Amino acid sequence: MSRVRFRPQGPVRLWRRTALARARGEAGDTMIEVMVAVLIVALTALAVFTGLGAATDIQGAERHQSVAIYLAQQDQQRLRGLTVQQLTSTTTSACTATIPQTGNGCYTEPYDGETYTITSSAQFYTASGSTACTTSSSSSADDIPITSVVQWANNNDGRKPVEEHGIVTPAAGGQIVATVTDSVGSPTAGLSNVAVTITGPGTSTATQTLNTDANGCAIFIGENPGTYTVSETLPSPYLPAGGSSTKPVIVVNGASAQANFSVAQAATVNAGFTTQINGGTAQSIPFDTFSLDANSGSSETSYGTAGNPSPPSTVTTGATVYPYGTGKNYAAFAGTCAADDPGSPGTVPPDTPVALSDGGTASPTVRVPSMLLGLTSSFTNAGGTTWVDDSNSSVTYAQGTGSSNGWTLQGSTPGDFDSGEHYTNVANNTASYTFTGTSITWVTKLYPNHGYADVYIDGNDVAHNINTYSASTVYQYQAFTYVWPTSGTHTIKIVDDSGVPPGSSGTYIVSDAFIVGTYTQTQVPNTSSSITYAGTTWGTYTNSNEYSGSEHNNSVAGSTASLTFTGTSVAWITSEWPDHGEADVYMDLTDVAQNIDTYAPSATFQVEAFQESWASSGTHTIEVYVDGKHDASSTGNNVAVDEFIVTSPTTTAAVTSWPSGWSIVTYDSCSPAVERFPSNPVATSSFMFPVAAPYGASTQVCIANSNTSTDTGLLPSSGDIANTDFTGSTPTSLTLPTTNSGPLSSAAFGNSGACPP
Repeated sequence: MSRVRFRPQGPVRLWRRTALARARGEAGDTMIEVMVAVLIVALTALAVFTGLGAATDIQGAERHQSVAIYLAQQDQQRLRGLTVQQLTSTTTSACTATIPQTGNGCYTEPYDGETYTITSSAQFYTASGSTACTTSSSSSADDIPITSVVQWANNNDGRKPVEEHGIVTPAAGGQIVATVTDSVGSPTAGLSNVAVTITGPGTSTATQTLNTDANGCAIFIGENPGTYTVSETLPSPYLPAGGSSTKPVIVVNGASAQANFSVAQAATVNAGFTTQINGGTAQSIPFDTFSLDANSGSSETSYGTAGNPSPPSTVTTGATVYPYGTGKNYAAFAGTCAADDPGSPGTVPPDTPVALSDGGTASPTVRVPSMLLGLTSSFTNAGGTTWVDDSNSSVTYAQGTGSSNGWTLQGSTPGDFDSGEHYTNVANNTASYTFTGTSITWVTKLYPNHGYADVYIDGNDVAHNINTYSASTVYQYQAFTYVWPTSGTHTIKIVDDSGVPPGSSGTYIVSDAFIVGTYTQTQVPNTSSSITYAGTTWGTYTNSNEYSGSEHNNSVAGSTASLTFTGTSVAWITSEWPDHGEADVYMDLTDVAQNIDTYAPSATFQVEAFQESWASSGTHTIEVYVDGKHDASSTGNNVAVDEFIVTSPTTTAAVTSWPSGWSIVTYDSCSPAVERFPSNPVATSSFMFPVAAPYGASTQVCIANSNTSTDTGLLPSSGDIANTDFTGSTPTSLTLPTTNSGPLSSAAFGNSGACPP
C-alpha cells in the first residue's frame, strides 16, 4: 500500500508560518516583562533595606557625637577645676583610663561599648595673642585658653573630632615664666619634661614645681610680689650653662618675670700628652692631670689624679663638660691650677684649643714642658791635690786582647802636664793607676782625631763613651772625676773603646795625668745676690777687664760689702786706680786687716787685696769696710769689689747615670704644690736628664727614694726653676749635694728631708 503525505499548499502554509512567528514573538515579550518586573521588585527591596541600614548608622554616629560633645564639655569643666599650676602642667604618659590632674595630657572614657579618647591642652597667652614663653619680662600672661578634643573609633564615623574651647583667667598677681632650651644642639629647641621649682614669699608650701611643656616652658601664675629662686632639675646627660641651675627673679603684680635656662648635653674630653726632648720629635708620654679653661675668664677645672705615681697615657673628663658649640673653645693644658697654665708664650702656642659639640667627644694632645737637667754632684773631699804624671812608674799601660800595638810615649809637648803624654788608637788598650785618696781625676787631651774612652773604677765600668774629640787642641782637660766620702785605696782604668765621635778623624785617646784629691774654688761676682751692700748706695762700673765685666764701688766712709760662705779660705778681689783709697777687712766681725791701700798710678784689674784661710772648712763672713780716706798719691777714696773667691774642700762632677730606685721629683706652683715622681730618669747622650713637668715660673726639683718615698734634698738649693721650655732644648744646671760622684748610689744622697712636704 502506498503512503500519501499531505502537504498544505498555498495560503494555508502561509498562515501557519505567520501564526508560528506571532506566537514566538509574544513569548519573547512576556519573558522581558517578567525580567523587568523582577528587577523592579529587587531594586525596591534593596532600597528599602539600604534606607533602613543608613538610618541605623546615622543614629549610631549621632549617638557617638552626642557622647563626644558631652565628654568634651565634661573635660572643660575638669580643666576649670584645676589650679593654675595643674592647668599648665603636662602628663607625658600614654593615654589610659586614669584622668590626669594636669591641663596638658590625654585619657580614655568607655561608653555604651565605644571608647573615647579625650586630649586636653592649656597654654598661657598674653593680651596681644602671643604665647607667654615668647614675651618679654614686662609682659603679663593674661589668659589660659583651654581645649578639649574627643575622638572615637572608625575615624569618628567619618566626622571631625569634637572640640570644645574655653578661657581661664588666672587670679591677680605676678607670673614667673621659665624656659629650658638646649642652646648648643642643632637646631636649638626647648627641653620638655624638665622639673622647674620656685621658692619665695608667694609659695603656699616650701616649693612649687612644674614640668616644662613640649616647648620647654613652665609658667607659675598668681604669685605674690617678692624675690623668688627658680631652679631646674635636669635629666642626664644635660648640664646647665655656667654650671648653675638656679636663677633669682623679682615678681611684681601684673607682669611676668623671666627665668631662661640654657642647657646642653654633656661632652667628653680624652686628653693625651706629648713632650719634646732636646729639640727632637714630640713623643707621647703618660701624665697625671690636665685642666680645661673655658676662655671666658672662668676658673679652670682639672681632671685626673694629681701626683699619680703611675700616670695613664690618657686622662678623661667623662661626660661632664659643658659644650659651648661653634665659636667658643676650651683651652687645655697640663697641670691642675692657674699657675700651670702657660697661656701662649713665645712662638709655640702650648695651650691646646678644644671645641666641643652637643654631647660630643674631643681627643686633644696636650704638650708638657720638658726640663733638660744638667746634674752635677757636689761632695766633700778631705784630701789634698796631687798630680801624677802619665810617665809615673805607678801608671800601668797594657795592650788589649789580640792587640799588636801598645801605647806610645810622646815627650816635648809643652801643653801637656810635665810636657809629655801617652797615646793609643788600639781598641781595649788600657792605662791603670792605683792610689789612696778621696777622689781621682783623669786628665787627657782633646784633639781632632781623638775618640771615645770608657772608665773603670775598682773593676766596675762606671762611665761609657767619654768623648775626647775637639775641633781644636785642648790640653790638660779633666775628663772624668770620681769621689768617695772617705779615703781609701782604689784603681782607675782608662780603656780605648775604638769609637769615633761625630767630626773626629780617629780613635786616639791620651793619658796625660791623674789628680788624686782636689779643692774647689768658687768665684762670687760682685753682682751676686749673696753679697750684701750697706751704707750709702754703691755705684757700678763696667769694664771688660773685671772678672765679671763690672765692679761695685763706694767712697763714703762706713759703707760695707759682705759675704757669708762656707769654705777653707776666702779672697777679696778688687781693682786699683789713681783715685782709689783705703779699706779695712773684717772676718766674723773682727777687724783683721786695716788700711788696705787700693791706689795705683794706673788702672790694674783683678787684684787680690786680701786672703784668709783656715785648717778646716767652716762658715764665715767677710766684710770690706770703706775707710773714706786715701794716701797722699791718690785723688779719691773709692774702694771696689770685683769678686770674692771661696775655696772649699768640695768637688763637683757631672752625673752620668742614676741609681735604681731613686727619682727626680718636681713640685709645681699650685697651692698646695703637686708632687710628681718621674721614676729612674735616663740621661741623654750629652748627660742631660729630661723631666716632664707642668709649665711654671717657679718649679721646684727634689730627689727622692722611690721605694720608701723619702725626700732627700731640694734642687737647686739657690732657688726655683723656670720651667717654660716647650721644646726641651734649654739645659738647666743643677747641683746635687751628694757624698760621691760618678754612678750615684743610695748612700750618695743621704736623707736631708729638705723637699717640700
